[in-house]
Amino acid sequence: MQGSIINRIQERMVVGAPIPALFMGATVTGWSDRYPATVVEIIRKGTTTMVTVCQDDAKRIDKNGMSEDQDYEFAFNPEGRLWHFKQTTPDTPWKQVSFNTETKRWILSKCGNGLILGRRNKYFDFSF
Repeated sequence: MQGSIINRIQERMVVGAPIPALFMGATVTGWSDRYPATVVEIIRKGTTTMVTVCQDDAKRIDKNGMSEDQDYEFAFNPEGRLWHFKQTTPDTPWKQVSFNTETKRWILSKCGNGLILGRRNKYFDFSF
């Protein structure tokens, strides 16, 4: 459960976080896992910013087995999974959004992954 606590804390640490830039490293936080990503699109409108991130490839390079101590190397994957996030002001956490084709509007996603900008990180929680 430690991973989920750490994810919730890190995804809310937005004050002083870097401003999104194309090809900046990012981390998508799940319940307890984390996924490396790259910023591939940025849309700004007023105080709202929306980013699209693409999941990077991650190759485990340590020999620690089913351990909390995990080291990875990352590579951009242009075919990786896409996630969309919205931030309404620079001091609010990023919220995952998806496009509703019926209403033609962006809506908050039910799964609610978080986003950390400025660094790539991968973590796999072996307890699930």
